[in-house]
Amino acid sequence: MGWIDTQLARIPWRMTLIFLPALLNGQWADMSFYSPFIFGQVLSSARTELFRLHSEGIFSNRIKSAWVLAQIAAFAGFVQYFEAQGRYLSSFFFSSFICPSIRHFFPKHGDVMVYTLVVVGLSAAWLIQGMGPLFWGILFLQGIPEVQRHLWFKPSKNIVLIAAVFLITGPWVSLGTVAYQKPDWLPSFPIWYLEILCVLSNAAPVDYHAILGVHRSASEKQIASQYRRLALVYHPDKIPVDTSEDERLFMTNKFTEIGEAQEMLSRQRSEGAKELAELVPRCVAAAFLCLIWISHMCMDLLEIEQMKIKNSDKMRADLRQKAPDGKPVCHHVVNLKAIGLEGHPELLERYLEDDSLFDGLPLVRENNLDDVMDMRECLLNAGIKLAPLPK
Repeated sequence: MGWIDTQLARIPWRMTLIFLPALLNGQWADMSFYSPFIFGQVLSSARTELFRLHSEGIFSNRIKSAWVLAQIAAFAGFVQYFEAQGRYLSSFFFSSFICPSIRHFFPKHGDVMVYTLVVVGLSAAWLIQGMGPLFWGILFLQGIPEVQRHLWFKPSKNIVLIAAVFLITGPWVSLGTVAYQKPDWLPSFPIWYLEILCVLSNAAPVDYHAILGVHRSASEKQIASQYRRLALVYHPDKIPVDTSEDERLFMTNKFTEIGEAQEMLSRQRSEGAKELAELVPRCVAAAFLCLIWISHMCMDLLEIEQMKIKNSDKMRADLRQKAPDGKPVCHHVVNLKAIGLEGHPELLERYLEDDSLFDGLPLVRENNLDDVMDMRECLLNAGIKLAPLPK
């Protein structure tokens, strides 16, 4: 069993579970979807190698360095071959490389620097781009995990945080999910709801009427007439030969803009189409990055539970060892009065020895009252009567 546990521990469970849908469904054509996950693993390897080089020297192990460089080159080839989009990669670079590196090289003030960087990054992203891929990436990949880092061993508070995250980000995540799964449902969202999301997202819808230079009440015939008039002016074939490159580029972009505006206004589109055109890409990014956060959170929970089990087994073995006086170590190192077994060390010894009674041991992190209460709960679950908690 020990060998099996060792082999299971070596399996990259995160990547296995992330790629499992593609393996089962054969969705290799959509591999670009997985580029951020692969990038995260490559960054993890690069970060580890950077820390090793910093402590051991640049030429300490050329084989390891070459292996990391090979991973980076392979990922670049992957992006090129599958034409993977890179809009989420900057967020992964920030969370998987920049922040851990800051903590490593500035151990004393690293946490404060990371927190400041997250707040500044979120503020700048909202002001410059609105709630786009960069904003959601910083929030889901670094901001929320930074808070959760202090709550993994406080389940009730962690649940409150998760509920708050779903409640606050729900409008964007739900709209993005609908846009991806059921786009036909998008027109059912009320216009006032979309306008509120646009304001909160700092994403003003494009004024297509202004681009064409027509009034908002213009008819389809007026819109088509105005488009034809502008197209004659800005069409690439109508640009004079002696036009400068800058002016030619401006006129070409203008032709593209009026074409998009004419397409948006000439169709029989539902009210709120402009708002949806601005919100949908942002909300799809929110839904995608929220999914990444949930998947990594589930993996973190699994790893923490595994760590708790290993810690409990190790502590149990240590407490059952014999001290020099022949008694188990638990007689000497456990505060029997605090856990309610003062004068009855044999009950604790029996709890540790009897597999039918044993209900685990707490993960003693700070050796404080919380750890005492966790130990008392384990003993109570095993049916052991305890004295009241000392004041």
